[in-house]
Amino acid sequence: MAKLYEFIVRRIIAIVPLILVITLLVFTLIHIAPGDPFTMMFGTDSGGVEEEKLLREVYIKKWGLDKPIWEQYFYWLFNAIQGDLGYSFMTGRNVFELITERVPLTIELGALSLLVSLIIGIPLGVISAVKERSIIDRLATSLSVVAYSTPSFWVGILMIIIFAVTLGWFPTSGAGMGEGLWAHIKSLVMPALVLGLGGIGLLVRLCRNSVLEVLREDYVMTARAKGVKEYLVIYKHALRNALLPVVTVLGLQLAFILSGAVLVETVFAWPGMGRFFVLSANRRDYPTLMGFNLMISMTILMAMLVTDIAYALIDPRIKY
Repeated sequence: MAKLYEFIVRRIIAIVPLILVITLLVFTLIHIAPGDPFTMMFGTDSGGVEEEKLLREVYIKKWGLDKPIWEQYFYWLFNAIQGDLGYSFMTGRNVFELITERVPLTIELGALSLLVSLIIGIPLGVISAVKERSIIDRLATSLSVVAYSTPSFWVGILMIIIFAVTLGWFPTSGAGMGEGLWAHIKSLVMPALVLGLGGIGLLVRLCRNSVLEVLREDYVMTARAKGVKEYLVIYKHALRNALLPVVTVLGLQLAFILSGAVLVETVFAWPGMGRFFVLSANRRDYPTLMGFNLMISMTILMAMLVTDIAYALIDPRIKY
């Protein structure tokens, strides 16, 4: 157990420089990108009106945009370490409050989509491996390729047309907030399925290949020779070792879900972090963009840490 604690501490320490590098790169890129927050405020880039120029100068000094980028970054970093992410340029509200309002909805959507991927992807991959070269196997692998390669925004628009507009089963957009639990669940179904579709395709192929590799191992053949029932051979002896690559990919899958949530939340007008991130990017709202970037980066890195710990616990041969 002491080795596990040492491993966790080492990984947490390694996360710190990664956070610094990521935030520095993002901070630099969003500040040197074309456009500025005044475009949305005044509707023009060039100015020309004397009052408008004065207003720009006031806001530039107020927001500290007249200082060098490196100085702005260290000022933001110093405040972020103390828990102060600044205030939104557009709304004037605290960035931390804006994030905490939207994080639960994004986590809810991401967790449900990941659950859908696991519930459908892993069993389908196991069945595909057990029924190798059968019609079920070919159908499952073909569907997994289609699911993984189809753009999520296109599937989302198609589902809105079929299930929302034509059939009227689900609402076209929104989260159904204030309309009751059933309305919220109905609003969640289509975004979660669309977001989990790519994960299903990835997990089916990965789990199939991993199970096929394990089923050819000597200890599996020995278990079969001893007369162990087939379902015990698969689920007790083969599946645990076959899940090691799957567990490794789950951390990356979380990153995929968070990045895909931007498109899905935009298509379905889901009031989460992804949609608000797009609005903030269009408005060049630097504090809000940095706050969301910090939150997403820390979430992904912590997911990687949990994945590494789970991987080590599942396979006792791995040394911390």
